[in-house]
Amino acid sequence: MFLKGPISWEWLSIAGKLSGKALHVAIVLWLIFGLTKSETVKIQHKLLDDLGVSRKSYYNAIRHLQEAGLISVEKRRGARHEITLQGLKSKG
Repeated sequence: MFLKGPISWEWLSIAGKLSGKALHVAIVLWLIFGLTKSETVKIQHKLLDDLGVSRKSYYNAIRHLQEAGLISVEKRRGARHEITLQGLKSKG
């Protein structure tokens, strides 16, 4: 397993400054994005488990990443979130 780039350092540094396990979740998202070659993915909870991310921490991290403008999330009742990689939040 490996992360496929390029990954914007600015994108990653924003994720790294967020609280909780946001950076962990961001890394898992980039891994899945690279494996699927799709900008919209569904999270694989086994990968979160590999990094010690609980379900509660995952939901908090997704919220933080979304608020930072790094991802968008489509929630579906009874199904995993569909997460789309976004560009950087505009400044100003």
